[in-house]
Amino acid sequence: MDNSPSSGNPTVILNPTANRGNMARYRALLRSRLESEPQAEYVETSRQGEAQERAMNAAKEGRPIIIVGGDGSVHEVVNGILRAGRRVPLGIVAAGSGNDYAWHTLKLPKDPAAAIERAFTGQLVDSDAGIVNGRYFVNSFSVGLDADIAVAASWMKKIPFMSGSRLYYGTTIKQLLFGYHRCPWLTITLDGAAEPVEAVAKRYVLMAVTNGPTYGAGFRINPTADY
Repeated sequence: MDNSPSSGNPTVILNPTANRGNMARYRALLRSRLESEPQAEYVETSRQGEAQERAMNAAKEGRPIIIVGGDGSVHEVVNGILRAGRRVPLGIVAAGSGNDYAWHTLKLPKDPAAAIERAFTGQLVDSDAGIVNGRYFVNSFSVGLDADIAVAASWMKKIPFMSGSRLYYGTTIKQLLFGYHRCPWLTITLDGAAEPVEAVAKRYVLMAVTNGPTYGAGFRINPTADY
């Protein structure tokens, strides 16, 4: 990992489909803030995977990155940065349906104007990252019911007024009653323990590995987790 300093000229990436496409306020606030950042690069994504590509290219150039979007957008940008192999600052302006990493793990402001200012001027902190099947994650990874709910929620959020905790709790009830019948068979092993730990193999309703205390728009799955 290259630890050389970043250039200081940020790349700002906005997901126009975040917040159900209601991004006018975020654009206006960013436009005002970018007047004092003439060397900043501003892009809006048009397809899945583009945020990762943009972030990787910006990181290779040593540019700080600001992402305006939800947890999925953050996931793409994190993967772009870590694939670039260079440490650069990442600012997050949460504009999604869950926002667990920004709001509950990092305690970033919920107000868009305050979040944008924090993204440009906030204090840097380090965060751990995990990797599963070649993909990095910074907040949580899960198998079983949780993953099933996440897939179903991507469709449920198209329903008006389904957002935030209402979206995830509603989807959970729906999947438990009508949709989830596949408890996966998992083998869990633990490396690095002071004494050998025997592997456990059985069917699990769910298995979650978390870097932050919440997922699913604030559900406190692991309250003591500290990024």
